[in-house]
Amino acid sequence: MSLSDVRKSISKFSQEFFKQDATITGIKSVENNWIVEIEVMVYDDYMREKAKRPLVETYQIDLDNSCGIKSFKRLRMREKGSIEELYEE
Repeated sequence: MSLSDVRKSISKFSQEFFKQDATITGIKSVENNWIVEIEVMVYDDYMREKAKRPLVETYQIDLDNSCGIKSFKRLRMREKGSIEELYEE
């Protein structure tokens, strides 16, 4: 399994789950598994109505050695352009 395979698996997952492409911010190989960190932009109707900036959510995704998704969890959330986090696991 290559980094290209990991990237393709993450791209497919983000399209299915988030309905958008995610930005991969880190990939780490650990004991025949992969740990990937991604960022996803969240900008829904509520935020548009309230004139709020979009959120950037960071997720950790764990893949097995065949690039199947084992688990994922949100690590943190912040407003776009802000360094202060609104939520951290």
